[in-house]
Amino acid sequence: MQGRSIAIIWFAGLALAFGLYLTGPERFFATLVGGFDEFIWRVQDALYLLGSKTFEVVRALAIALYVTFFALGVVAAQRGLKARGALTLVSILFVILLAGPGSGTPIHPSRWTEAFVLSAVAAVVMTQRLMRHR
Repeated sequence: MQGRSIAIIWFAGLALAFGLYLTGPERFFATLVGGFDEFIWRVQDALYLLGSKTFEVVRALAIALYVTFFALGVVAAQRGLKARGALTLVSILFVILLAGPGSGTPIHPSRWTEAFVLSAVAAVVMTQRLMRHR
């Protein structure tokens, strides 16, 4: 194992200890989820302020990044890397997020924002997986 990897693991462990100390071990996960919710709300507020054009960009990016992730996942699976689980999980989550309420009601903008974040993270992670195993 490289020294840099060991240093990153130590740093992550110390950061986890600091987070556990600040929030208390019994409230750590709830605080982490609450922080993520707060982040999503702040992103949504910023997007709302930028207007409907930004909403169109977010929708386009969510779809394009999902397709990018899917293509990268297929390439990773063809190279023998573990990608099928990620392809399945992210695809299911993407569909759940964007499953409309029915009766022609449009999908809420927050769902598109969450789909965008999911797709972006998934595409970046799959890119890193492919880059590590050239």
